[in-house]
Amino acid sequence: MECTSTMHDMMKVARGLFLPDGVSVEGKEEDFTFEMGGFDGSVVGLHLTVEELYSRSQAKMLRVYLMSKAAEADVSE
Repeated sequence: MECTSTMHDMMKVARGLFLPDGVSVEGKEEDFTFEMGGFDGSVVGLHLTVEELYSRSQAKMLRVYLMSKAAEADVSE
């Protein structure tokens, strides 16, 4: 990814890789909520760029993860 790419850009790429055609072995894309996060599970803001994360973390190797969890079911009827 380019240094000017945002976490939102990275999320789009990751979702395309892990959920081709909007489906994974775990289910459909709409059945989940997604966030980008660090190795410790902390949420990374989607507006941040790769360059900003490098600057903040001071790490030599930047690792960012696509985090997903089951979406809340709509129980209203």
